[in-house]
Amino acid sequence: MRISFLTLFVVASEALLAAQTPAKPPAHKPSGWTAKLAADGRHIELAYREQILVSGLRVEITSEGKKLSSGAAGAKLELAAGAKSGETVVKVQGPASYEIVLVASNSSVEVALRGFAPKPGVRAVVEAELHAGTEPLQARLDDSGDDVQQMASGRAASGLNDSVYDRFRDQALKVLAREARFTPSRSGFRVAAGGALDMSPVCRFKLIEGIYSKRLPFYTPLDKKKWPKVPVGWCSWYYYFAHVKEEDILRNSEAIARDYIPFGLDYCLIDAGWQVGGDGEQGGPIGGNWTEANEKFPHGMKWIADKIRAEGLKPALWLAVFGNGHEKFYKAHPSWFLHDENGNAKLGTWFGTYVADFSNPELAKYLVDAYRHHTLEWGYDYFKLDGENDTRDLFARHRSRAYDPTIDADTVFRETLGRLRQAMSSKPNVFFSACGPVYPTESMGIAQAARLGGDVVGDKEPPSFRGVRTALDAMRRGYWTHNIAWFGDPDVLAVRPPLNDDEARTWTSILGLSGQLLMLSDDMAALPNDRREMIRKIIPVADITPMELYPAAIDRPLWMLHVARPFASWTVAGLFNWDSDGREIPAGENSEAFNILARNDRLLGIQREYGDQHETVSIVEKALEENRRLDALPNKPAGLQLLPVPAYLVPPPPRRLVVNFAKVGLDPAREYLVFDFWKQKFLGKVRGEYSLELPPHASAVLALRPAEDHPQLVGTDRHITMGAVELKDEKWDPAKKELRIKVTLVENYPTTLSVYTAGSRFKQAKAVGAGVDGSSEGEIVRAKLTSSKSGDAEITIQFE
Repeated sequence: MRISFLTLFVVASEALLAAQTPAKPPAHKPSGWTAKLAADGRHIELAYREQILVSGLRVEITSEGKKLSSGAAGAKLELAAGAKSGETVVKVQGPASYEIVLVASNSSVEVALRGFAPKPGVRAVVEAELHAGTEPLQARLDDSGDDVQQMASGRAASGLNDSVYDRFRDQALKVLAREARFTPSRSGFRVAAGGALDMSPVCRFKLIEGIYSKRLPFYTPLDKKKWPKVPVGWCSWYYYFAHVKEEDILRNSEAIARDYIPFGLDYCLIDAGWQVGGDGEQGGPIGGNWTEANEKFPHGMKWIADKIRAEGLKPALWLAVFGNGHEKFYKAHPSWFLHDENGNAKLGTWFGTYVADFSNPELAKYLVDAYRHHTLEWGYDYFKLDGENDTRDLFARHRSRAYDPTIDADTVFRETLGRLRQAMSSKPNVFFSACGPVYPTESMGIAQAARLGGDVVGDKEPPSFRGVRTALDAMRRGYWTHNIAWFGDPDVLAVRPPLNDDEARTWTSILGLSGQLLMLSDDMAALPNDRREMIRKIIPVADITPMELYPAAIDRPLWMLHVARPFASWTVAGLFNWDSDGREIPAGENSEAFNILARNDRLLGIQREYGDQHETVSIVEKALEENRRLDALPNKPAGLQLLPVPAYLVPPPPRRLVVNFAKVGLDPAREYLVFDFWKQKFLGKVRGEYSLELPPHASAVLALRPAEDHPQLVGTDRHITMGAVELKDEKWDPAKKELRIKVTLVENYPTTLSVYTAGSRFKQAKAVGAGVDGSSEGEIVRAKLTSSKSGDAEITIQFE
């Protein structure tokens, strides 16, 4: 909540005041907390286990229009031990004398006042600087059950959040008070916390440790210095599946190089289907021989990697990390694989018939050499390793017959995977994405990205909203780990028909606003131009981190991306109508359909493709068609069941979505300029809330910028974040009546900036580093910039 009457202060230079400061009294150590006076003698520092978490602390009291500050120049502070265990007293002498009482208990410390009688109109606020490492994140630690999913780009703050998180120490400092407002600062965040003065504490600080490690035993913070940006690429699987051929890779690498390299796409990923013994045809496994290509890649994997690199792309390769379906390879090395109690080695499934015994040192050495060869000799820069959860679980089940039965599954899995990661690192900057296939948390600290959910499209299945719901399921499970432990991968983006425009935009907006791993997976050469253009709007991926640090229970309809840059702060709101459109069967409404279909197929002796299964149970017309087929059977086996199909008497109506500024973490007292990204339309200056109606499966992306009293940028058409990627600076010069904007352009790609005039009259636009075409449309100036080469340009918009 916003505290309108106060201004936050920072102790700018304690060193300059040190000479005027009396000798420091000894620090007091209540519980794990240490309280001491700062070097200036007028502020308080709080440390937990010798780690400074709170500095510059002072108390501001407002009574009858007068303000008293414990940090004022005339105030004198004296530190003393309290009468009770865990209590420290700071005596304040000045215009009014009172005591700041610090009471520590376990990991919490309360700040209370003694010497002021509670009465109406008296308010007390604690102002302090909070420290949370080099990449502090303001966040929520607990699910409030509201409709809001929050993300941050830069050091942004939201009124809904109560904590500051340090991912390197895996700890958060929570601030508990009636009212608390956080604002970014140079060293972290400042907080103003308190409210009406009564007998209760003004506020309480609570350190919570193990936010991630208590849930995820292998939690390790992502090294953002080494991996500063989220990969963007193309993946063969969700269009070609295991039927992919050499010519498909060549065709698509040429298309993505032409259309997306200037925007920031790097990788071309050859997914499953290339291996001997793992071509995936005729229902066979997709994981095969780790070092040999099949007849669909006649020139071999080094040749195709070289072709990809010649297009200006980085080659990427899929492998089933510990699965192998090649019979000949197994017979040559039977001791390298697991066996059951009967000596049977065929323990695998889709990822390979045979499962590696990764406790066997010979097998481990072979794999290390193979990955080093794929990196150095074949030349791959990115590896997607699949089947991790499954093979780890099979090792645990059959460990008693493994080469080394004394070692537990997690330990040997991580040791071997770590050695493979080292082999990939035989050359710099080789990326490793783990595919469990679902949420392979055992790979944390080893992989740089991980799949969070299931496949969004299956073989023989056209893209549908089923894929969107699968991506949302992945995000509920693991989005809270994205950009903190690794880059989250909710699976690919597919935008081809039969998806309609609303559905394609919604899927694109999900990836663009969440900032996760972005892999495209259509036939890029055949994709319609409007869908190609849609994809460009989310490349490159913006640096975005979730503010909700817990697994989610529901798909929230309001996404609030809070963006903070040195020159401006704004919010990008994603509004989503997740309702069924009457043509789909959401998984939650038909959870038993998959089991019924599988049982029916067994009774009828049918082997159905994975994608066909999904399409049959997720599309109303397909399910009805299956039921009509079952009804028409002359001899029905006992136990056959019709699929449950929801009935809609009328099409589901649109839903009105309301962005109430106070309820989504914005300042309810401010006016905001609202701009629709996909429609490129200014929606007005708004106070309090904004609402709109959306049909099922549709979405809207709005920029919400605090209104100033001068011309300012309201939106761009370049990137979905409307500035987080392309905007470098924005300055208003009141003397010259000029708005100067620095923006990064893509070669030969027009970028339009929309500027709110704030009542000023547009005069002209001029640019350095680009051509510019400026025009005025009511309250908005449109400035279209074009450059023959990628790079920064600066535009000056002059007003009268």
